[in-house]
Amino acid sequence: MRILLYNPDNGVTRNFMPHLWMFLLQALTPAGHEVVLIDGNAQPMDEAGIARFVREQNIGLVGIGAMTRMIAKAYRMADAIRAVGVPVVMGGPHVTEEADEALGRNGGPRHADAVALGEADETWPRIVADAARGTLKDVYAPVDAFGQESKPSLKDYPAIPWDKIDLKQFNLVPKMAARALQRIGEGWGTFRIIPMESGRGCPYGCEFCTVTGFFGDSIRFRTNESVVNELLLLKARARSEGGQIAVFFIDDNFAINIKRTKSLLRDIIAAGAQVHWVAQISANLLRDEELVDLIAASGGKWVFIGMESIDPTNLADVNKGFNKPGEYAAVLERLAQRNVYAITSFIFGMDNDTVGVAERTLREIRTWPAGLPIFGLLTPLPATPLYKRLEAAGRLTRPKHWQEFIPFAMAHTPLKMTMIHSRTSRWAIASIFSSLGCVSAESISPKWALWRG
Repeated sequence: MRILLYNPDNGVTRNFMPHLWMFLLQALTPAGHEVVLIDGNAQPMDEAGIARFVREQNIGLVGIGAMTRMIAKAYRMADAIRAVGVPVVMGGPHVTEEADEALGRNGGPRHADAVALGEADETWPRIVADAARGTLKDVYAPVDAFGQESKPSLKDYPAIPWDKIDLKQFNLVPKMAARALQRIGEGWGTFRIIPMESGRGCPYGCEFCTVTGFFGDSIRFRTNESVVNELLLLKARARSEGGQIAVFFIDDNFAINIKRTKSLLRDIIAAGAQVHWVAQISANLLRDEELVDLIAASGGKWVFIGMESIDPTNLADVNKGFNKPGEYAAVLERLAQRNVYAITSFIFGMDNDTVGVAERTLREIRTWPAGLPIFGLLTPLPATPLYKRLEAAGRLTRPKHWQEFIPFAMAHTPLKMTMIHSRTSRWAIASIFSSLGCVSAESISPKWALWRG
């Protein structure tokens, strides 16, 4: 059976790197099946295009994973695929929480023949086997013999064959420049940002985040050896192509266990497995000087830090009080001294935000070392504590906001300024930073991996 794994764009914004879930499920697919990968961010398609593709390529099953902001496009593409008689299975945090929506059980249209709840590492082989027999079930859930939800161990992580996977669609070097750039220095004929994970889960439980609900609050790690071997494979491929590779560790908090992270980084250095890499790390964990030394020595170049706000009250409100705005400048300086820079993420529309929050944030940012600030509006994602709180308070203005993706539009009423003020703040600071070459949160989303939402 030929299987298409498809990751949609949302029709408005583009991601700068592919999503890990496609490569991981490809590696977990039982022998005897062929898997084709398409990422809509790199290879845009509309409904007619994907319907034509599955017919012409004799596709027997399509797996679609989508973040919440992509789900409307994902549903449209799924509808087009099902209309030509090809079954669709959907997964990720969104359909995990909104399975009835995907299956048409809540009064709306059905978009999927089956949904995979939670992490799909163990259910995917069963889904493929059932699809090959024509016996797909509506719901696949990762449960143990007692019917309790189970989380896959990452100790026996599958080897993703990066040396054999066709990565042409993910080359960020323009075709017209590739040949010339290949001859320059170490070679830039290809440049790809490749997603990797070294662990899953987060104990922090920030109110707006889906991670703890989906992956749990206990952290599971791959072995150091597994991560190092994957880095060596990617490094060898880049060298053989006369190109470059950077890795984005998509762990939701790469240094959540500092002792383990230091051990991994030391092993990367010892094996000569350094490549340029990016990771998401909380500001509070970057107080550790040795950790930052190891980040730099192991190839770390950028750290994505969810600062969210310069207001401690806002941070406490969303259960992120471990962020200390008074420490932000020192953390960034500590990184910059080692030539490691920060992608700093901010959210507008929190409950203690007032008119002028964008300007106040900008003034603070200008006192910090150079970096890449990004900005977004607070978004209540389904089943998060934030969504439930706003729903209970009657403050949701678009309870099903994901059914129509509207950039920069809020889905709830802020407390201390109007929705127009929040949106104006977002636009004001974006216009200032766009003139400096910076970007918005919508264009640099680094998340996520295995069918994440």
